[in-house]
Amino acid sequence: MNAAHNLFLLMFHLSQLHNFKKIIEIFIGGVSDIFKNVEFQYFETEAKNKDLAFEIKTRNSYFGFVEFKNWENLSEENKILINNSIQMLAVILERLKFDETLEKAKNKAEEIANERFNELQTKIIELKKAKNDSLNLIDDLTNEIEKRTKFENELKESEEKFRNFFENSTVGLSITKIDGSIRSNKAFCNILGYSENEIKNIKWMDITHPEDIDISNMNIQSLLSGENLNVRFEKRYLHKNNNIIWVDISTYLQKDKNEEPQFYITSIVDITERKKTEDAIAESELLLRQSQIAAGIGSYILEFNEGIWKSSEVLDEIFGINKDYKRSIEGWSLLIHPEMRQTMNDYFAYDVFKLHGIFDKKYKIIRVNDKIERWVHGIGRLEFDESGNLVRMVGTIQDITIQKRAEETLKQSEERFKSIVEGAPDPIFIQTNMKFSYLNPAACKLFGIKSPSELIGSQVMERFHPGSREKLLKRIQQLNENKSVKELSEQRFIKIDGSEVWVETAGEPIIFEGEHGALVFVRDISQRKQAEQILAKSEKRFSLLAKSAPIGIIIDDKNENIIYINEHFTKILGYTIEDIPNINVWWKLAYPDNAQREQIRKHWEEEIKKAKNNESEINPVEYPVTCKNGKVAQIEFRIATTSDFNFIIFTDVTERKKSEEELKKLKDNLEIQVSLKTKELKQRIDELERFHDATIDRELRMKELKIEIERLKNEHK
Repeated sequence: MNAAHNLFLLMFHLSQLHNFKKIIEIFIGGVSDIFKNVEFQYFETEAKNKDLAFEIKTRNSYFGFVEFKNWENLSEENKILINNSIQMLAVILERLKFDETLEKAKNKAEEIANERFNELQTKIIELKKAKNDSLNLIDDLTNEIEKRTKFENELKESEEKFRNFFENSTVGLSITKIDGSIRSNKAFCNILGYSENEIKNIKWMDITHPEDIDISNMNIQSLLSGENLNVRFEKRYLHKNNNIIWVDISTYLQKDKNEEPQFYITSIVDITERKKTEDAIAESELLLRQSQIAAGIGSYILEFNEGIWKSSEVLDEIFGINKDYKRSIEGWSLLIHPEMRQTMNDYFAYDVFKLHGIFDKKYKIIRVNDKIERWVHGIGRLEFDESGNLVRMVGTIQDITIQKRAEETLKQSEERFKSIVEGAPDPIFIQTNMKFSYLNPAACKLFGIKSPSELIGSQVMERFHPGSREKLLKRIQQLNENKSVKELSEQRFIKIDGSEVWVETAGEPIIFEGEHGALVFVRDISQRKQAEQILAKSEKRFSLLAKSAPIGIIIDDKNENIIYINEHFTKILGYTIEDIPNINVWWKLAYPDNAQREQIRKHWEEEIKKAKNNESEINPVEYPVTCKNGKVAQIEFRIATTSDFNFIIFTDVTERKKSEEELKKLKDNLEIQVSLKTKELKQRIDELERFHDATIDRELRMKELKIEIERLKNEHK
């Protein structure tokens, strides 16, 4: 579980608490657990080192400092996450402070109201029993009215305090009428970039992202229908400058006594940076995983105190182990090929553990699941604590079996090259930096020299006829830029004695003695064998590339006959070229359901037609595909076309889709928790409404009392 997600859960938990000290204590403990290499400490008044501390404050309130040590151990992303979490902590404490103030004001108002109401009831009883003392009673009642007036003033002052909180809160608050018009506070306006006068003339639909209007209407309907008492969801607003603003929005519907809708009360929190961070983390994790899979590189962490190592999925695949395999130092040793096990154990014990050197070795292993031998390259760096004690080793292990085989093949190829080139009947030479670097015996004979040393180091252009030099110079420059020049070229060479000879040449880029250059084949025009050899090399390189590619590849001709399928395609979906000889068979196997097949095939053909009409690339598309074993994989399709063939690229994105579904489930669970909290808030509002109704009732009684007093005054007169 990543740091961003853990911080989100921590802040959500803190938002449910109602004790200042408990919130601070859990926050400091939580961030310390998430970022174990950094020490956090809270100071109520002033931090010891303000350069290494964040203030916990809002526009209206200050709550202290959070000081940290070992800040340099954090990545820039984690620094931003900590800064954002401290800002969210300040908002939570601000809300707690407001709740406490509001509760005290409510209790005080109820206490004063009850006291004055009881006193007023007593005075009324005394008034009815003592008409003879009416003048004194009128004076008493006059005093009571003055007290009541004072109470009303206090109540108005309390309402003004609430109004000030609404206007000055750091949380975006708005009251939206049923027709969509908005009244909002400064924080709401600041989030969207509008002034308070501008926002009055705007409806919520005007500032909502077009793609989020439907989900907003759906939530509003759930409130109007009574399905939900309140709703909370994430949506996008449009800033005044047209930027997209992501917000966490909570809304409930205020009704009158007759249960008729009056207005919506809404709070919003700007989560744009959190969204960007989540997207960046998801993209980074996906890129890392795909990079490891493509390169065959697995990662591990070895904890020396525990003697246990943790491995990535790619490393498990390399070793051929499952989750139950014992990941100890002994377990690693058992994976090593018996021929190299003792050597590797000695190397690890002495060079790495004792001398604290970097682990950097190539060695053979035997996979656990299939007992196949593989070559791997292990790299690891040691980490130490503040006392210099060895703590862990972090590193990677790459499957280099193909590389090893390629090295052996290259060695054999070099030996063959030397034996073939030296004994070749055709002239062959190598040029680097426009100079001769090597000539075989046939080339020496061609140029009329006895030894290669007579031309090695001399300019190649001196051996070309002046009429061909401009054309050949471009070809040589292409070769030196590592661009193959496969077309044959006819020209005249100048021999050492000045005579000319017609030849046909072809060249290949080559690195010779550390220098980029070209391997040049010279032959008689009638000899076409050399061209066939170059073509064979090109086809071999393509076959090797397609075979080792970490993506599925299908090649079909213009008649929709499939002429090639690489191994990774079969690994993803299970089908071989014998299973799908042509595209029509592929459609039937991949989509057994007729309706689904026709729908997807129609969309696929429309995408191809659209790209051809627009003379643009075909956009990648994703479809579900039925594998040979009956399972369904989510595949991303790409296509490239030539005049004769179509190259279709298959990328398995099934795991990415599963991750997206898991994130959605987590979001749904959080929305349930928020719904419960909002229900609690609704109960508080109902209590305030009952208090408001009681106050109005007392005001009516006071009005009746004033009328009675006037009547008594008139009787007295």
